[in-house]
Amino acid sequence: TQYYKLTDARQLGYSFDIVGLLGDLYTTCGSSRGSTRRLNSDQNVSHANVTIDHVVEPVVLEEDKNVLAFEDAVLTQAESQGLTTDEAYLEVQKMNLLLQENCMPGSVEDYTPEFKAQWHITGSSKSFALLQDIKSGTNPVRIEHWQDILAQYYHCRGDVKEVE
Repeated sequence: TQYYKLTDARQLGYSFDIVGLLGDLYTTCGSSRGSTRRLNSDQNVSHANVTIDHVVEPVVLEEDKNVLAFEDAVLTQAESQGLTTDEAYLEVQKMNLLLQENCMPGSVEDYTPEFKAQWHITGSSKSFALLQDIKSGTNPVRIEHWQDILAQYYHCRGDVKEVE
């Protein structure tokens, strides 16, 4: 049987919905588009009695804007301290781990022994290992006044457990 011969390929189409950070990249970064043609969120394509909506939405949620502003603040501080971009993003990751560990319910946990055995994992999860290094002092947060930056954007300093 050859099912592909039963399909009328002239009626196939697609639509896309690009939202959040990817939508923001598409609408604000000129290099993200290969051509000069722009798709607006209200643009519709009609073909074969079917309307296909192409939707591109930039970041609009305040929570998402807050995350981006936080990262920008950390990256700016890191640059002023002479850290590289890679080092700066590692510091963002450390601060996010401390935010999760100390300001949100629960904690950052390692893989369970059963999971490690099933998948033949000998070490700890990357996040858990990094958090242990931060707590032990072997890999502290290098951003000056990082607690103040966390407090400004998340209303929690991240250095003391505030939520169980």
